[in-house]
Amino acid sequence: MEDRAEQDRALPAQAAPGSLSPVGATSIPPAFADGAARQLEHGWIVASLIGRLIVFAILGAAAFTALFTAFVVGDFDRQTFVVATASVGAFVVLVLVLAILWPRWEYDRAGYRIRPDRIEAWSGLVFRRSVSVPISRVQYTDVRQGPVQRSNGIATLVVHTAGTISSSVEFPGLPPDLAREVRDWLVAQTGSDAV
Repeated sequence: MEDRAEQDRALPAQAAPGSLSPVGATSIPPAFADGAARQLEHGWIVASLIGRLIVFAILGAAAFTALFTAFVVGDFDRQTFVVATASVGAFVVLVLVLAILWPRWEYDRAGYRIRPDRIEAWSGLVFRRSVSVPISRVQYTDVRQGPVQRSNGIATLVVHTAGTISSSVEFPGLPPDLAREVRDWLVAQTGSDAV
């Protein structure tokens, strides 16, 4: 009985008699649609770290500028300024340490799975996020790759869906070749040429 259930999961979903199958759909799914859970590419850690450090630098500069402006404009004595600067400095160091360590921690808890009938992804350290996109809901797809992603050998597959609150779902940290293959496969499954 258990072997039969495994065989049923291994077979691609077939259209019911008389129903329309997606244009260009094939009966044998590609090798990457095996349903195996996969981890994001290691370059995702570096790309995520760079993004967080850019945001950190902007917010840190704004915090120290606001503190300095408050000291110059306000009526603070030197001791109050030193205490405020030390407090902000300690907070900035804590946030910097978390910004550096967080991507690595999150990497261990993020991944994706491609099945013949859906794409799934999960991520998050404190607030977990899990998304599952049925192929039947796919309208069109994009592969996005900025300079930081390109230099770290990763890409983001963006799947635009129908009938959902958020009309697009991102699958970051994929190898660029795989992202393009999945995009092309989804286009063939849905019959859409809008990529």
